[in-house]
Formats: sequence, structure tokens, C-alpha cells
Amino acid sequence: MVLRRPGRSCRWLSLPACGVLLGLVACATASSGTLGEAPCLHPTLAQPVRPLAALCAFPPPGRSETPPKRAPASRSDRTVSPAPRRPVASLAPPESPDLLGDVDLRRREVVRSAQRVLGVTGSFDNRSFLGHILRVNDLLPDGERAETFSAMQFKRWAESRKRLVSAGSALPGDIVLFPCDGGCGVAAQDGLAAGVVVRTYEDRLEFVSYVDSRVRACHAGGTRPRLPSRQVRDAVAVVSIAPRPASAEAPPR
Repeated sequence: MVLRRPGRSCRWLSLPACGVLLGLVACATASSGTLGEAPCLHPTLAQPVRPLAALCAFPPPGRSETPPKRAPASRSDRTVSPAPRRPVASLAPPESPDLLGDVDLRRREVVRSAQRVLGVTGSFDNRSFLGHILRVNDLLPDGERAETFSAMQFKRWAESRKRLVSAGSALPGDIVLFPCDGGCGVAAQDGLAAGVVVRTYEDRLEFVSYVDSRVRACHAGGTRPRLPSRQVRDAVAVVSIAPRPASAEAPPR
């Protein structure tokens, strides 16, 4: 039996057959590989159980095992946590001497009320400077009008309540009574004016009063103070704005 070599036509016919065989082998290999790699390449698929974890030994393409290092944030990018806020203290209403019973506090308020009107001119020609001070500090006697309340009326009121004290026992906030020849306003209708004691220094009494149609600093007795001050005649009496011990009282003149 004689074997023949296949002709050129047979050779061309065998090439497609070989291609088909090679395609089948390649498909079989790819499908088997896909079964093992699919869980790692597609996270949406069911993850393999622990025995198959070795299939994920190599990271999927495009991903790295170690997370990328983040650059340190700049000063402007850093989030600064706000400092803890301190509790805000509640704003209490102004302290009232009547409610606290603090005589020293009331004395300071009387002095401040007189110093606030320093330099005012002509305002107390037709109304009482003393009545104004007593009214704003809630010291005006009951039933009296602040506009016309005079120093002589206040002196009589103090005598009936034993509030008259000597000039040497005067304290800041007390009311000093002194003679005035003119320019002391309505409060000095009877020739007796009034002022608010600011301080005492040895035998000198410094106070604020309405003299010569102007609210000014005044002094009685002793040497002239360093600050500009109007000198008046000696004080007649001093009215304490609060009850005092019997030793401080002076007999009325």
C-alpha cells in the first residue's frame, strides 16, 4: 500500500480544524481559571470561604495591598476644635441698698449721684439740689416734694429722728448743712444750703454742693485742698443718712 502526501488542498482544510481544537482548549482553560479568580476580581460576588483564601494571595489588578500614605495636612487644612466655652454668668440686676441693707453701698451711691452732676450750671436755680439727690437715692422723706425740698426742712426732719451728728463724725454720703448768702438755689430759701460729703481730712470737710449757680466741689474748715474747691463758711450740722450710735450725735443748733 502506497501512502501519498496530502496535497495543497488538504493542508488548507486542516488549518481550520486545528484552530477549532485550539479554541476549545483555550476556552476550557479560561473557564477553569475564572472559577478560581472571579471572587477576587469581582468583589460583588460571594466571597470564598477560608479554605479558598489562598486564591486571593495576589491582589487584583489596579489595587495595592498597602493603603496609600496620606500627606500631612497643612496648617490651614487642620481642623481646630473650638475651645470650650465658659459658662456665662447671669447678669444680676443692680444691687439695691434697701434689699441688702448695706449702708456703705448706699453711701457710695449718694456720693456718685452728686459727682455725676459736677459742673452743671443754672439747673438747680428753680429746683432743689438737695431734693434731687435725696430722690434719686430713695432718701426723700415721705410726703415731701423733691423740687421744693429745702435744707431747713431736712434739718427739722433729722432733728426729730436724731440724725444730726457733729462735723467731725461726718462720713461720705452724709448731708452737710452750711450757711449760704446766695446762688444756692431753691434748697437755700432760708439761708441754709446742703451738700453731699465726699471725704473728711483732719479738720477739713470736702463735699459737693450747688453754690454760685453751679454744682462744684466745696470745702469747709482746714486748709484748701489740692484740687480746685470753693471754700464756704463752717458747717452748721451734718445729717447722717443712716442711724448712728449715740456718741456720734450732736445737739441741734
